[in-house]
Amino acid sequence: MNNEGPSLAAMTHRLAECPEEFLSICDDVSGSTCVIALLTDFFRRFDDHPMRIDDPFIAKLGSTKFTANHQRHLGLLSLAVWLFYDPWFSDRKEFAVSMWNLLTGDNFQSISGLLKPRTVLSNPDRREELVRVCLSGLDLRPAGESIPQATDRLMSLNSIERERILKETAAAEKRAREVREAMARIKAQESVSRYTE
Repeated sequence: MNNEGPSLAAMTHRLAECPEEFLSICDDVSGSTCVIALLTDFFRRFDDHPMRIDDPFIAKLGSTKFTANHQRHLGLLSLAVWLFYDPWFSDRKEFAVSMWNLLTGDNFQSISGLLKPRTVLSNPDRREELVRVCLSGLDLRPAGESIPQATDRLMSLNSIERERILKETAAAEKRAREVREAMARIKAQESVSRYTE
């Protein structure tokens, strides 16, 4: 996030205004084909675009079984393309490779396992999270924010981090419960031992 990007308010507003068609194309098995077409149309704008139709990502996207996770992934890809169609991004050729790497990367795939695209549109925090993830993937931060501010805000919204903390908390609570139960059994055994002596 070394460089200043567009206004956060402008980008979250753009996401909120995403046409329903960008998500409805992902609602059935033909969604992969539609999203591949969106990606192709978008990246064709750049003279030396990084997208190739024989790219392994495209092949995987087209051949993945249609599941709820796959549908969410397609939906987030559609939302990101809508965001990147903003002139702030689409007029800057230097971001083409970074945009492609972001959309095809593991982090974006992981986020799509946790975020429902329609929730992104309706929930201000999830909209902001997607905008910040996209900006961060291009080494950008929202206009007017310092690097520490942008980093802190992204971490506070991060669904992957929140999921990790929830799992760790659940595991710690389970372990504490097991320890309490073991201590209760030991006390019960000690009490029985006293009475049987």
